[in-house]
Amino acid sequence: MSLAKKMSLRHEKDIAETLGLRVQPGSGNQWANQGDAAGDRTRQRFAFTVDCKATRGESIGVSASMWEKIVMQSGGERPALALRWYGDDGLRIVRHDLVVVSLDDFVEVLEGT
Repeated sequence: MSLAKKMSLRHEKDIAETLGLRVQPGSGNQWANQGDAAGDRTRQRFAFTVDCKATRGESIGVSASMWEKIVMQSGGERPALALRWYGDDGLRIVRHDLVVVSLDDFVEVLEGT
């Protein structure tokens, strides 16, 4: 298995476990299970559908079309992009873990509404 695939699978699993989401089969390539990890708005106050991006490099590009894709795939859940930089090929070191959400969703989380 390639390093890129290992990073992707590990990141998706970690995000799902950390945020209480389910990993989507096939990394969201099925019409009924979009995104890499998703929540359930009937059981979670802030349910997110997340697209995960991981690298060993120095940058991860985020584009308007990438954001628009996860917004469409979220199907009523809150969209998010999870970005991870690994520090070693063994995936033991995580240099940075970031999550991109809309300003409106961030404000709602901060306000607890």
